[in-house]
Amino acid sequence: MTYYTLGADYYATPVREEFGEPVEIEDLPISGALKNELASWSEDYQRIIMLDMQDRYSESKKIDNLDNRGVLLSKQLARELGNNTKVKYYSEGKLCYL
Repeated sequence: MTYYTLGADYYATPVREEFGEPVEIEDLPISGALKNELASWSEDYQRIIMLDMQDRYSESKKIDNLDNRGVLLSKQLARELGNNTKVKYYSEGKLCYL
């Protein structure tokens, strides 16, 4: 079984192996469309990463929308990587796993 985490990171790949090693999106055996969606979602999340907790609270709707996209992307990533793969989602906006 292979384990990954999907979570936005400050100008870095959003996919990490189980023990935190980054995985470049381009190196994953997934569709070009999913690669583009992951890159777009990660780029959209960049503005949130730099906010402090008070500012994140004021952006909670945007964070919720980004997290909803992220959860769906993590499920799609797991599907495309195959049956022996699990993908967890980490909300950078809420600083927790969802």
